[in-house]
Amino acid sequence: MGEDDKRGFWELEQEDWLHIGIGLVIAIVALLVPILGYIFGYLGILVHEMGHTLFAWMFGYPSIPAFDFAYGGGVTRWQERSTFIRVLVWAGLAALVFYSRHRRPALIAAATLAVCFALVDMSRWHRAVMFEMGHGTELIVAIIFLYRALSGVAVKTPLERPLYAGVGFFLVLHNLRFAWGLMTDSYKRELYSEGKASVDMMDFTKLMHMTATSVETVAAFHLMVTLAVIPLACVLFHYREWIGEKLHAIFAKS
Repeated sequence: MGEDDKRGFWELEQEDWLHIGIGLVIAIVALLVPILGYIFGYLGILVHEMGHTLFAWMFGYPSIPAFDFAYGGGVTRWQERSTFIRVLVWAGLAALVFYSRHRRPALIAAATLAVCFALVDMSRWHRAVMFEMGHGTELIVAIIFLYRALSGVAVKTPLERPLYAGVGFFLVLHNLRFAWGLMTDSYKRELYSEGKASVDMMDFTKLMHMTATSVETVAAFHLMVTLAVIPLACVLFHYREWIGEKLHAIFAKS
């Protein structure tokens, strides 16, 4: 299936379903076989920490992602908030609004983005975004990979499609298992609450304190978001032509 293919989700052919099915099998096997789980897991860790890093810089915190070889997983340490970085980000948003001034739909979209970002950036909730967007970035990458598996976009060889599907499904299933475990298993919650050597709190523990709820509640919310990933990827694929036309109408120069 090439980029110019106009078929919708319900018009996928046997070959397309074969790629998706192989990817799902790869993901399930990776979850069940430890050595394969480590390989896919480290990819997930990389995506997770890059998500923390990206959103930390966005809100003005210089940071660097790294694998945590002492306690496992990954770690992203951010420094004190930088006014200079925040000014650069705000300047970029202002430039986007200015650039969009000649097209009303684009101006509305850019101004809305700038206002929403400003409200979060100036509140304490920007830290909640930073904490959540480790797992959140995993889900975004899962959507992108599943979309590529369905559409064939940016695929050079047929082998890439089941691999994209495999990684996408793995990230979804891994997050579902993780969230379900925290919701239903008190022992897993206890281990999770201990953090890394009782020094660094985990993401959902930080969110629990910020929202004055519980780890189970945070995990339940993440579970619901994760359940929406596969349907969302399918919807984006099915309506990709319509979405592309709308985006072009908003942002294309007159």
